[in-house]
Amino acid sequence: MNSVLIFSDSFKLEKMFKDTSFNVKTTSLKYELARLIIETEDIKLLIIDMPVNTEEYLKFYSSLAKSFPLLKVIAISDNIIPGIPSDFTQIRNTEVSEKLLGYLNTVKTENPPSDRREYNRFDWPLKGKLSEAGRNWHTYNVRLISAGGAFLESNKPPPRAKKEYLIRIDFQDFRVLTNCEILSPRNASSNLPAGFGVKFTDLTAVSAEFMDRIIEDALIHALI
Repeated sequence: MNSVLIFSDSFKLEKMFKDTSFNVKTTSLKYELARLIIETEDIKLLIIDMPVNTEEYLKFYSSLAKSFPLLKVIAISDNIIPGIPSDFTQIRNTEVSEKLLGYLNTVKTENPPSDRREYNRFDWPLKGKLSEAGRNWHTYNVRLISAGGAFLESNKPPPRAKKEYLIRIDFQDFRVLTNCEILSPRNASSNLPAGFGVKFTDLTAVSAEFMDRIIEDALIHALI
């Protein structure tokens, strides 16, 4: 079912959806919003109808955009606010009834992005070590991680793509050691430095469950 999340301290926007097929959920709590984003399937849109021009909320929205880069977001305010993430669509309060449902009809028919991730991902300050056959370990900053793989920061030529390596990532009280496949390198962008991805190929069920749990917690802590 197509879902819409509303971050607001009132239910006035939710009433606009009573004659539509959207599954609508409203919350005014950042913690609950993070839970809904993680747990709700097929989210077509997040609508923000909360303060947008305070330092606290600008930091919150920046974290939201970073943690959920594929989520479509509309921010409603009295005026266009500088500092809102560029991927957000801003709508003035006076334009809500005119523009919102039209925008919803557009996103409702869109196909999910081809690169939508199966796992939650998070930008995490960790170190990862790569080795070929358990020898000559090389250390990298881990910039993205999920139960499916990771992105390693590197300004040097990466290992050859599609080659299998051993990767070790140390958490505070847990170590992940698994084989991985090297993915193609990518240049620096506004969101990530130069580096390359790795795909975990034989992560144990225990490790996958641990990483899903700790990454989900990190996503929530980034938003509260």
